[in-house]
Amino acid sequence: MRRVLRSIMTMVMIAVLVAVGILFGPRLFSLFFGGASPTWVSERFSEELTAKRELVVLEKTITGQETVSTDAWLIGTVQEVSIPYQFSANFSIDLRQATVQYDETSNEIQVMLPPPTVTYYKLTVDEDSVKKYDFLYPLSAERYAEIKQEIEQKLYDEITNDAELKESAWASAVSETEALYSTVLATNNTAAAVAINVMEAAPQVAE
Repeated sequence: MRRVLRSIMTMVMIAVLVAVGILFGPRLFSLFFGGASPTWVSERFSEELTAKRELVVLEKTITGQETVSTDAWLIGTVQEVSIPYQFSANFSIDLRQATVQYDETSNEIQVMLPPPTVTYYKLTVDEDSVKKYDFLYPLSAERYAEIKQEIEQKLYDEITNDAELKESAWASAVSETEALYSTVLATNNTAAAVAINVMEAAPQVAE
């Protein structure tokens, strides 16, 4: 009977020590060694990125006007429409694809992020200001919708292929990730004597 009670008490003590270690381990480590374990910090930060799921790093808005015309042989312009618009797009990062690990050689927490991509975009047209001229060739609803779709696709292609925007989006991704790292440390009331290095992962190639 004593052995059973002793075994139960041992298991209870182990469970208590594990719970204390989970709750207060980082703070005790910080108290005695000046900072939380880099591995522990790396794991917590990885969990934070996964939970956040997505990071919007850049928002771009373009305001302009597009004029599309249709000409007929001998007659000239038989249809013309001028469309004032606002195009908005967001560059974001899928944090579920991010990887975080502590590298002992360089003594840094390495974060690999996928490159920012345009995940949301929308063309908004000021319908009250649209100007139409359709002499002998009425503008159908189908053609008007097609024109707006063509404008939206053209602006999307321009933004996704803009090297400066891509560079700005990545710079923002780095600073946002570093700020999030500092927040994780502050939330856990700890410090880590280790640098964070945010790197861009190679884009995944679809099979």
